[in-house]
Amino acid sequence: KLSKEEFLLSMTGSFPDRPKSFTHIITTNKSGVPLLDRCPVVRDLTPLQVKKELDRGVVLLDTRDTASFGGVHVPGSINIGFAKQTANWIGMVIEPDAELILVVTGEEAYSEMLVELHRIGYDRVIGYLYGGMTSWQEAGLPIEQLWQISAARLHEKITTGNISHFFDVRSDIEWNSGHIQEAQHLPLNQLLNKTPDIPKDEEVIVTCGVGYRGNIAASYLQSQGFQHVHSLAGGITAWKNSGYDLII
Repeated sequence: KLSKEEFLLSMTGSFPDRPKSFTHIITTNKSGVPLLDRCPVVRDLTPLQVKKELDRGVVLLDTRDTASFGGVHVPGSINIGFAKQTANWIGMVIEPDAELILVVTGEEAYSEMLVELHRIGYDRVIGYLYGGMTSWQEAGLPIEQLWQISAARLHEKITTGNISHFFDVRSDIEWNSGHIQEAQHLPLNQLLNKTPDIPKDEEVIVTCGVGYRGNIAASYLQSQGFQHVHSLAGGITAWKNSGYDLII
């Protein structure tokens, strides 16, 4: 039988952390949303225009899927793939008053993403990279990769002892339901609040449930200067489907 304190901890310990956008949304609801004609003019941007904005501190949000982002992306960009929970994770990762430029798959995706951003109070969207990563590469500008690692390759590295830092960014409930023995539990919100105190030139592998949050975490670490970051393709789901063990 649980004590009152243990019961409260068991219940509240599973609550998600309050996103960065939460206070901003409350304030906006009280003061009213700005008129659309007061919002920044949204436009398509050439690669050189994007680079100029990034040099002054604008955040580049890449909304493509994990594989596309991993293959090639703009250095320093954050990968939050356009999905049903996109708004929730943007609110966890990016400050609500940040100026944003988007990398999208096309104009329609940009329009849809813009609506999602406005819904949670992210109104300082400057525009999007016109022509996507193809135009960026054709301009001869720097690129990065964030390679995913397969469950089989991860298992091989663990078996041979060839693994340095391996983080599981899932929630407490997910972690307690089963995790890879060699993983260190570091929930995504904690990782975003304070990056791991480890050498940035050592290999880091990140996993989550299916790979979505893992890639958010991995792209964030890479943007903070970690040089050898990988996310587990398919996350814990892929690990289990490959027949590998979890512990509780």
